[in-house]
Amino acid sequence: MPPPPALSLRTGERPGRDDRPSEDRILATPSGDAFVVLDGVSTLSDDRPRGGWYADTLGKLIVDRLAAGSGTELTDVLHDAISVITRTYALAPGASPAATVSVVRLGDTTVEAAVLGDSPVVVIGRDGTVRTLTDTRLAELVESRPQAAEYRRRLAAGSGFDTRHHQLLVELRDAQMG
Repeated sequence: MPPPPALSLRTGERPGRDDRPSEDRILATPSGDAFVVLDGVSTLSDDRPRGGWYADTLGKLIVDRLAAGSGTELTDVLHDAISVITRTYALAPGASPAATVSVVRLGDTTVEAAVLGDSPVVVIGRDGTVRTLTDTRLAELVESRPQAAEYRRRLAAGSGFDTRHHQLLVELRDAQMG
């Protein structure tokens, strides 16, 4: 019987459009042993820095720290990178871009993961077991808002993507970032 395959990682994303590029990023360390997935919060107006800029900048800080190979806990790497970008660019809550973050580091026989926001990590073992690491705080925050129910009702009725739809998105985004 051949030896089991080495640990591997697969990611996927939908491309953006010409008129609205993706603000999501997938980065890897040069050695390929750690990966970062960032879902930049879609920028709905040009009065704030773009979520894609934030995802790029934060992702590179995280990858640099992971590539340094210090063995630091992933949550500490994430905390440090967020602290640096916040100080460097004088970012303030409610007036700054944001991103959800998933970080995965592969060992010879282990997988470490950290999740901040609603970008889950799913690990499928060689025996078929599935483990999912999630952070439900954003979903709980949004679902507690009356705008969330109206947003879903309007989409179900086929009346999305008008002025009210945009207004609801802004209100829900602001609730997440506040």
